Amino acid sequence: MGTITSTPSDLYSTNREGLRRLKVDSQQTSFESNEQFRIFHRFIDVPNGEQMVFKFAVTNPVNIQDRKINLWSGGREYLVIPDDGSYGAVDAVLTTPVQVRTVNNNLRDSGLDTHPVSGVTVNYGTGADLFAIGDTDQFPNGDAVLSDSSGNKGNSNLLDSPQLSGVGENQAFYLVFTGINGNSGTSGHFLVQWEERF
Repeated sequence: MGTITSTPSDLYSTNREGLRRLKVDSQQTSFESNEQFRIFHRFIDVPNGEQMVFKFAVTNPVNIQDRKINLWSGGREYLVIPDDGSYGAVDAVLTTPVQVRTVNNNLRDSGLDTHPVSGVTVNYGTGADLFAIGDTDQFPNGDAVLSDSSGNKGNSNLLDSPQLSGVGENQAFYLVFTGINGNSGTSGHFLVQWEERF
């Protein structure tokens, strides 16, 4: 019977020496590999009657790791709607590009000369009734965030839940925020962070 002289490679999270970790470690190697990206968007006094829409177009597979919605006024229902090609009129309204930023700007650990370029593009826009959402319509994912009448912040954070999500290559989807508390405007922050599989 032979003797085991090294750790089997399938116990590692990646095959790159210096970056790999045992799979029981909760730290993603994508951080040191510089393969994590995010968007951060700030909005002020968006009228309750207007939907806020972000469209994500993905070329590389993506694992969404974090999503935070922080509101200090107003309230929003957040829904994920896959792009089935029938929303051309909505696309025409999404005229504001949202900058995709790197999470780890330290290249020393990875040994890379330049940071990988994200294959995700994000566009944003607002408008009334961009998506007709009925009371019985169902969606693959969603949430709701509401600030209270005294101005206390309402927030939602994906990391509080183990239900993370992945998106396959060459897909697109919309993140739709619809007003849920009368006529007050919505002010807050929205952050999404993900790792890409290059």
